Amino acid sequence: MTKLVFVFTIFLASSCSYLIKSYDEDIINQKGIKPLDETSKTYCAERSNLILVNDNEHSQKVFSQYIVNLEKKRLLSFIDKVVLWSFAQMNLRPDLSSPTSKLQILIKTNKEDKYFLSYSESDESYPYLHLLSQLLRQFGSRYSISELAQIYDRGAPRSMKVSLGLSEFLSLNQNRISSSNELKRFFLRGDEPLREKEGLPFLGAKKMVNLYSRSKKKVKYEIKSHLFSKFQQNSSFVPQCNFDMNLYKDSLFLISEEKVRANTFGLKDGKNVFLASSSQRIETYKSIAGTIAISGNSDVRPASLCTYKKRLEPQESLWLISSESRDPGQHLYHLQEYGLHQVESVPDFDKLLRFSRHLFLRNPVRLIIESRRSQEDQIRELLKLDIPIFNAKKLGKIWGFYENDSDASFLLDVREQGFIKCLEK
Repeated sequence: MTKLVFVFTIFLASSCSYLIKSYDEDIINQKGIKPLDETSKTYCAERSNLILVNDNEHSQKVFSQYIVNLEKKRLLSFIDKVVLWSFAQMNLRPDLSSPTSKLQILIKTNKEDKYFLSYSESDESYPYLHLLSQLLRQFGSRYSISELAQIYDRGAPRSMKVSLGLSEFLSLNQNRISSSNELKRFFLRGDEPLREKEGLPFLGAKKMVNLYSRSKKKVKYEIKSHLFSKFQQNSSFVPQCNFDMNLYKDSLFLISEEKVRANTFGLKDGKNVFLASSSQRIETYKSIAGTIAISGNSDVRPASLCTYKKRLEPQESLWLISSESRDPGQHLYHLQEYGLHQVESVPDFDKLLRFSRHLFLRNPVRLIIESRRSQEDQIRELLKLDIPIFNAKKLGKIWGFYENDSDASFLLDVREQGFIKCLEK
């Protein structure tokens, strides 16, 4: 993977040489300081039959125990487990995985990858649950979403804990939450918001599903499955993305005013794989039907997503989901440019995700770089350029899945807190 450094440096120099005027000295001041990783375990070192990923370690422990016990009583298909895990996310991240959230999903079954995106332009809509309901039908589950919600409510863990991500959301939006008597009751203790590892009230799935069922007659839902696949590049990996990567090739960046935020979570069971991200825009902080679920709008930019297959080895595939950035697609384009085709194993993929990132922004035009993750030759090359350059401790969050004949694992980004549970049933 040492070639990555060379390719990155050449790409960065050729991309930026027309832009520059000043340089933030923090790059020099900080370059000797190693960044503090938020995530220590980023993948399963051994091939595991059951893998869970999300931002909440405690939930993985109690949910995996719940599934093992439930399978002793009921026949569960892979898609049933996907829906049950997605129900749990509504409890764990009511800010991003609400019934009102936009939901996008990648699923691999029978060696075939499928993509789904669900949203609605209608008020009082529940696109998150709509997609889960449609998945149960499409993949031939013996259960309806209402039946699975009943099963979930009877035995799902009541001991969920607050994650770091939810704790940060509650702290940042404490004043807005306090304006809602219902949300305040769930998320504030006196004048203080819930903190990491404190207990979360239980969110029943059945009540949410009943609301969704009543909405279907008056709400129009959209489910899309289109991915852009016309990116021309001499690479062994062929990308399909939920955005047009050719725009970045022409230096047309898709920069948002605010960070694109998403809750990313996944489940691998045998050879079947599921990876999802959900997001919503919260305008008025209010509860859904007196529960901890936070009402929002699914009309929001989703996390950037790409799938890749090797031209000559289609059994080797890779998924990427990028968020926590003003232009998450830019990070995926940069990965494509400086080394994605060299990935041949899970450890290779892990090294690539740890590599220093950069981000072009405009108004004014400037370059942001993770100087603490950069190598000295990269810093020297940057100093030759003529563009305003600024330092960032971390840029973006990219989670993914990689599989070939010998390896198969989700991979997490060290920059943001995440957890992976690797189990043999």
